Amino acid sequence: MYYIYNVEKKDHICSYSFIDKVKLFGSVNGIIVKILQKILPKNQNEENDGYKWKINMETDLPKIDLLNKAILINLKPNAENNVSLYEIKNIFGHSKSGWTPMMFHLKALMVDEQGGWEQKKQFNINDLNLDNIFTFHHVYDGSIKNGDIIGKWIPPRPSSTNSALLWEETMDYFIECKNQI
Repeated sequence: MYYIYNVEKKDHICSYSFIDKVKLFGSVNGIIVKILQKILPKNQNEENDGYKWKINMETDLPKIDLLNKAILINLKPNAENNVSLYEIKNIFGHSKSGWTPMMFHLKALMVDEQGGWEQKKQFNINDLNLDNIFTFHHVYDGSIKNGDIIGKWIPPRPSSTNSALLWEETMDYFIECKNQI
């Protein structure tokens, strides 16, 4: 479950206020595609190794009129008495051959803390020393080809085998991205 929050930052204290649910995936209303439409170079030429891209949420959300906003993942939305919220900081993608594996760089805001929805609506976090977390996703019908965003950009349905399979060149790219953080 993905949510959009308003964020006010003063020194190292970030105040988060819930706004609404948000779609991260999808070619029409998905945040990823909306940002890529703004940052993708015109006439981008796909080489044999595909197109590698990066979304930095802090600098790229304002490009789609989401200034002072953050996208959070509610990792355990159906768990009772559990608050597990992670902020998406960066998304690295490697679009090739009709699909796109992605590495998400997250900051752990609240991990398995006791509480309910009221605790998720509005809270303050000291952003010093937050853990870096990485997770992988993919869209099986979404890619970038010759500067155009193609496909539906939807993730696979939940199953025991929907993890992204990463070929060596893609994993090397993600390791390089992680080292830049």
